[in-house]
Amino acid sequence: MGQIRAEAPASRNLQRVSAWHALRHGECSSVPKGLPRLQFEQGNIKAQTQEGTAVTHFTMPGDPTPRVLIVEADLDTLDLLASCLRGHGYEVEGACDEEAGLDSLRERGVPSLLLLDLNLPGIDGWDFLDAVVSEPAWCAVPVIVLTGDPEVSQQEASALGVDGVLLKPVDADVLLAAVGRCCDAGCVTA
Repeated sequence: MGQIRAEAPASRNLQRVSAWHALRHGECSSVPKGLPRLQFEQGNIKAQTQEGTAVTHFTMPGDPTPRVLIVEADLDTLDLLASCLRGHGYEVEGACDEEAGLDSLRERGVPSLLLLDLNLPGIDGWDFLDAVVSEPAWCAVPVIVLTGDPEVSQQEASALGVDGVLLKPVDADVLLAAVGRCCDAGCVTA
C-alpha cells in the first residue's frame, strides 16, 4: 500500500489505529500502552488516559441530524460532497487541510462521521487519522477515507481501523449509502 511507509512512525500509527479499531468494535479487552481506555455508559463515551479523562456523547440510531466533518484538500470536491450530504439532511462541516480539520474537532467536538481525504497538503491522511485517534475525546469517531488511489482496498483500510473507503470521483449514491451506514449504526457526535 503506497500510503503507509515501513518506518517506525508508520508502524506505530498502524498499531495505534489497529488497536483503536479493535476497541471500537469490542474485539479486545486490554488497551495497549498510550491508547485511551474507553467506557460506554448511559449514552456517553468516557476515555481515560494518563493525561486525564474526556467524555463525549454517544448517539443512538435514529438520533436527529448527524454531523459529518469532511476533511478534503480539493475545494471543488469538498463543495460537491457537502452539497450532496446537506441535500439529504446531514449537517456538514468542511475543512481543506489538517489544521482546519483539527480546529473543527477542537471547537465543535466529535462528529457523527469523519470523511477523510488521504492526500492532504503537508500531511498524509493516515498521519491525520493518527492525530485524531491519539486524542481520547476523538478516538471513537467513525472514519471513511476518500482516495484517488484504486490500490487502497476496503480490506486494507479496515485493517487500519477505518469504516470504509470511497474512490474518487465519488458517486452520490455510493456516498449516501456509506454515510448512511455509518450514521445509522450509532455514531459518536458532539
